[in-house]
Amino acid sequence: MLSFFLVRKLVADLGGVEATRDAFAWLQEKAKTFGLPGLHLQVIHWQIVPHEAGEDVAQRVPMDMAQLIRECGFDSCTHYQMVQAAPGNIPYAD
Repeated sequence: MLSFFLVRKLVADLGGVEATRDAFAWLQEKAKTFGLPGLHLQVIHWQIVPHEAGEDVAQRVPMDMAQLIRECGFDSCTHYQMVQAAPGNIPYAD
């Protein structure tokens, strides 16, 4: 399994959805040369935080996340608990 955290940034930096699909196809073939059946590609989905992903990422990759996941060829999607998005002054039990 190979998981990707900043998916929009990945797609933007690789040059778009088609280039991302091409890169994933290359990774799949490379994994097979090492005797693996391929790779399971997973998205760790969370809301974009501009200071971490870059101010212009949403503009460079404007499609919604479900469409992006399908078109890039990811195998699964999970959620990541973002501790920095919660206030820091609440009891753990809350």
